[in-house]
Amino acid sequence: MPDNEYIRILLVEDDRGDARFVCEQLGKGQADRYRITHTDSLSFAVLQLKAQPFDIVLLDLSLPDSHGIDTIEEIHQCAPEVPIIVLSGASDEATAAVQKGAQDYLIKGEAPAGVLARAIEYAIYRKQSELKLTHTIEALQEANQQILTQQKSVIEEERLKVLLQMAGATSHELNQPIMTLLGTIEIMRMEAPVPEGWSKHMDRIENAGRRIADIVKKMSTIRSVDYKPYPGGQSIINLDQIIRVLAVEDTDADFEQFKAHMAYQKRIEMSRAASMAEARKQLQENQFDLVFLDYLLPDGKGLNLLTWMEKEKVEVPVIAITGHGDEIVASQMIKAGAFDYLPKANITHETLSRCIFNVLEKFQLKQEVALATQKVVQMATRDPLTGLFNRNFMNDTLKTEFERAKRHDNDLSCLLIDLDYFKEVNDTFGHHFGDLVLERVAQSLEDNIRKTDFAFRYGGEEFVVLLPQTDITGANKIGEKLRALFETLKTEDGASKTTVTVSVGVASLGHSNCSDGKDLLAYADKALYQAKARGRNRVEVHSQDVSQVNSAKRFKYIKERLEVLVEKTKKASVEALELVARDMGGIRFKEHNQRVVQFIELLGARMKFQPKVIRTLQRAAIFHDFTKVLLGDFQDKARLDPKETQGIKDHPYTMTHLMEPFDFFSDERAVLLWHHENWDGSGYPEGLKADDIPLGARLLAVVDALVAMTSQRPHREMSTDAQAMQELVENAGIQFDPGIVQRLLEVTIEEKLLDVPDQMVLQAIGQLKRKGSKPHAD
Repeated sequence: MPDNEYIRILLVEDDRGDARFVCEQLGKGQADRYRITHTDSLSFAVLQLKAQPFDIVLLDLSLPDSHGIDTIEEIHQCAPEVPIIVLSGASDEATAAVQKGAQDYLIKGEAPAGVLARAIEYAIYRKQSELKLTHTIEALQEANQQILTQQKSVIEEERLKVLLQMAGATSHELNQPIMTLLGTIEIMRMEAPVPEGWSKHMDRIENAGRRIADIVKKMSTIRSVDYKPYPGGQSIINLDQIIRVLAVEDTDADFEQFKAHMAYQKRIEMSRAASMAEARKQLQENQFDLVFLDYLLPDGKGLNLLTWMEKEKVEVPVIAITGHGDEIVASQMIKAGAFDYLPKANITHETLSRCIFNVLEKFQLKQEVALATQKVVQMATRDPLTGLFNRNFMNDTLKTEFERAKRHDNDLSCLLIDLDYFKEVNDTFGHHFGDLVLERVAQSLEDNIRKTDFAFRYGGEEFVVLLPQTDITGANKIGEKLRALFETLKTEDGASKTTVTVSVGVASLGHSNCSDGKDLLAYADKALYQAKARGRNRVEVHSQDVSQVNSAKRFKYIKERLEVLVEKTKKASVEALELVARDMGGIRFKEHNQRVVQFIELLGARMKFQPKVIRTLQRAAIFHDFTKVLLGDFQDKARLDPKETQGIKDHPYTMTHLMEPFDFFSDERAVLLWHHENWDGSGYPEGLKADDIPLGARLLAVVDALVAMTSQRPHREMSTDAQAMQELVENAGIQFDPGIVQRLLEVTIEEKLLDVPDQMVLQAIGQLKRKGSKPHAD
């Protein structure tokens, strides 16, 4: 149960009769037990949950701004630790409500006081039990992670020891000075009597040298893929690796001879196969590091086994053993894949050991070369950012697949995919986030095409998908599937989140007259051109009949390109004006303008303005501050004479006149001209009223006033955030648009823009509602 003496209930119900019934039922006999806050919409319920704590939510599923089971999820996202009891007029949603996370479900009008009270008590108890269990599990996981971290620290120390042993020198480089050291000790013992007291030191040096030599011998056969497991799932390279050897030898005496020579090698583990058939079976079922292969076997020759190993890709080094001592036989087996050979008559402990370690080192070098080659190939064929095949590899693949399709009379389709408005993503969130979007799109592309298809990064934000044996109808379906996927695919990094749509052009060999792969790609590009000209976020199929976009669509495309150029010109002009204003106005201009631009960004997003509109309002704000700096400081005086007062009222005309050289800033000029108009018609320059004032001008007026009141000014003491908020509320309906003021206060709660308690902001919103404020629709 809650620690406080009463249960805090948020009742979300738009029917006043039903709300009154719930309050009456809970008030019977234990009115002091409950503190009920009533709201009639989901949006206001969310604001209440963000502003103050509640013990339970009684939720109606049919609200003016939300309907159905998804309402539960909205509440859960806002307050996941608060239990929910659903109140509804029908019982058919009970199971779905509980599955969505509601603790209980009651039918309106059929819940007596006792039943409702018990349901509330039990719901709170169950939710608290769930939270305790979750916290316990999290605590156990954290403790377990600490243990794993400690284990990892120990293992990393061991790993460092191994690296120090191996760093900077190969076994060959280490072996030579060690052998010189041991040889010198031996010569000193032989040539002259050892001085008294030296013998003990020489023994210690010799023992240390032999231990180092043993480690060097181990290093020469280390396989980087052989790890020694440690607790916690960690592992390091195993220095004491067992070398598993398969001797393919049909003669018992020869095999026993091998075993006798290997008896001194404690790290070698011998197995035997007496025939080729048995050798194939063992190589398929077990892992070996080396094979001794006799040339003559009961069921074939060693050459046959080497051929089989190459065909089956059994990568184990082979030493050929032959009783013939024939150089021609040895040469044949080495050409077939053996790494070295030994005649049986010449095998000794020393020759066998030396051959084993030389072959293992040679084999390891071969593997490293193969791995390096693989990496080089990958670098040549893969895009480093997305991991998709790059454009060079696409050109080769397109040519190969096109020729294969023509040769076998199959179809081949191509999708050319372009991310819509991707430049805005980079400009808004930064290039690092833009790269994250490209990686996310590439991964989703690979995950949602067939294994027989190819995905490439064509360049920038463009991707190509080749679809072998796919006609135009199938390619169109795949293109539409991908378009729908990306329309809902979110990319986020904790600080930013966005969704990017795509335009897709589709072409196929069977549907268009293609002479080569380049034609196929060019037709897909024309179809993509059509998709962009027709509004983006769509799939267009290339057709020979409509290969040229009509003049109207071409005009639209050219217009869009010109708009991009104008947008770039605007950006450059604004940046130049900002530099001039900062030189003249200093830090005060910069700080004030940054806050205004930030507030416009958040408030515009809250009101669902298009990015282009938000940028227009931000530029208008920059021009507003810029012209104030140019017009001088008399506006900062505490008292103005009549001439100066008239100058203030002429500011809107002066601002727009200053902007006249920039013809492409017509929208911004309109905002500047009307932003001093008041909601009740008492403003200037034209005395416009209410909705006659452009919406952008009304928004700039509210934001600029809030920032001005909470900034240092020479002629007026800076207001606290609470005072500024109250002044906005008091002047809503007089100077300011009440709906925009309400939206700004809602953003204040969500983004913590002002240092004001959430409860005080909610009270201010309630005050606006009592004034008859209606927030602008999202």
